[in-house]
Amino acid sequence: MKFSEIVKKNSWSSIKSLFLQLYPDEKPNIDEYEKVFNKIKLLKPHKSDMLISITREMEDNKYYYDVSGYLPKKKRKNKLDDFISYGLQHTSWNEWLGMNIYDKSGYVCSEIEVICHCLWEMTYSSFDQNEIENISKIIGGRIEKIDKITENEKRKKDRIAREKNLN
Repeated sequence: MKFSEIVKKNSWSSIKSLFLQLYPDEKPNIDEYEKVFNKIKLLKPHKSDMLISITREMEDNKYYYDVSGYLPKKKRKNKLDDFISYGLQHTSWNEWLGMNIYDKSGYVCSEIEVICHCLWEMTYSSFDQNEIENISKIIGGRIEKIDKITENEKRKKDRIAREKNLN
């Protein structure tokens, strides 16, 4: 089932109390979560091959919920990899809405829990979609610089190795 379908058939009044049970520290921000929920109800989903995976994990004897992206093997470049998880916190809300829920993630939860966990992850960096997109662009630019530096360093090391072999 698509995340957008789950969002559209639920109301904030059915989500709010469970959200506060799952994320009690977010009580001061509950009005912001409501605004985001109401915004995403109106957005048009963008097609996505990514699936939303929700797992219940334990760390330091405490449970937490991990919301991440999962790309099916047939859609991956490297088909040999097993389960690879992708961070979704900087993904556009339209794309979130176009994702299906991965139902083999090991944690069975209700539709309302799915919405709660996704809302928390979607707003990890900000309650404003434009700000999230700007953060994503900044991170993307930094990754691009790192990739370029890495390529330049690789070429430099290859050149040094060739020179050593010639001597």
